[in-house]
Amino acid sequence: MTAATGIQSIRRRQGRATGSTIRVLVAVETTHDRALLGALQTEAPVVGGAFVVTRRAQTAEDLETGLLEDQPDGIVVGEGLFGLGAGTLARCVDAGVPTVVLGSVAHMPSASVLELPPETPAARVCAVLAAAVWGTTDELGSALEAAGVVLRGAGMSSGPGLSTHKLQSAPARQGQVVVLVGPPRGSVGTTRGSIELAAARERNESTLLIDGVLEEPSVAAALGLNPARNLTVVAAGVAGSHQSEHWARILRDELQPLDPKHSPRAWVLAGVPSAALRNRLDPEFLAELIAHASGQGGFGCVIVDAGAEPAVGTLEGACWRALVELADRVLLVAMPDVVGLRRGIGTLERLEARVERGRLGVVLNRYRRGEHDDAADVATVLRGIPVVAVVPDDVRACTIALRTQRTLGSVGRGRAHQELRRLADRLRVTRDDSTPLPRQAFRRRWWPWRRP
Repeated sequence: MTAATGIQSIRRRQGRATGSTIRVLVAVETTHDRALLGALQTEAPVVGGAFVVTRRAQTAEDLETGLLEDQPDGIVVGEGLFGLGAGTLARCVDAGVPTVVLGSVAHMPSASVLELPPETPAARVCAVLAAAVWGTTDELGSALEAAGVVLRGAGMSSGPGLSTHKLQSAPARQGQVVVLVGPPRGSVGTTRGSIELAAARERNESTLLIDGVLEEPSVAAALGLNPARNLTVVAAGVAGSHQSEHWARILRDELQPLDPKHSPRAWVLAGVPSAALRNRLDPEFLAELIAHASGQGGFGCVIVDAGAEPAVGTLEGACWRALVELADRVLLVAMPDVVGLRRGIGTLERLEARVERGRLGVVLNRYRRGEHDDAADVATVLRGIPVVAVVPDDVRACTIALRTQRTLGSVGRGRAHQELRRLADRLRVTRDDSTPLPRQAFRRRWWPWRRP
């Protein structure tokens, strides 16, 4: 049962409410609205406490607005809410707000949403909501059982926003998945890094580059590819199907060669071409896409350009964090200056809450020796996360590559290309990447935000 697999995930996210009051955002269609509101006014989560309705949303758009503006402790959603889809629920999941759904929604992010039968009595709905926000795992399980939910495998969860039954139907992963990310508010070079890693990794095995940036993707533009062959076309083509053969056929039709002459075994899946099409994607689709792309008969290496870290409580954020959790390696691309490192450290702190430290690495991009601090010194402020590559600032080669819409390797053998090629060769190496970088003769600096 959907709700059962999500108990552990909900428990990790609860605890936001304070005092004896639970703030609830209600987004239920008219048929259930009156009974539920009456129960919320009469029921109490604890003795002397109360439920407080922050907003009565009439549409999915109203729900998303209330999620950001009201900061509720819990959400109750009806399956008949106008405009409700997986994207809206993904936003609730990413914001960490316990969400109860009365009924069923297509492509529901079931590992973190509590699904109740639509005829569940209003008092039972209140009890489940209170247990999700304040109760223990056992108390939440008891409340779900009292509401008529049959629990099976309550301790199992595939992670926030990812559907267990879909992942089980996908092929077992065999290829490596590498996701490149960047700190918020900054162009640090994740797209160029992703392109070059895919082109270089192709020398060892077949490689797929996925543009996973939902807001202004740029891989297709950087390589002169057709943006009409993209993620949303794949999502529409595989809707409702979990058969590997069907996925393979759709992917074969939509993939484009990265560079037929220099990288014949590297392929590209372009990103979302416009903002209006973003809602066609959700974390579950991306999880299934990666499972099929890296499964048996798929690619030996899947590289994803996830881009800058989006805000929490958005569809973009939910998809970004799902990609991060699915990755075998997560590479944070950061600028080596004071501002860039400070932003990068903030993103590392949030990544560590979702990814084991052994899967994390930092790529220092646009590095200028003599102007930036020694890479080994920079590594000491990165919370123990290893610096896996130091990419020189090769302005001339990057400018030519962008102007001609080609890879760095096809326009010359510059320093940036050589460093990214070395990183691509090391992706499969199992040794400890935390080996200290060789120190250069350089003046040490004191980093003002360094933690003891």
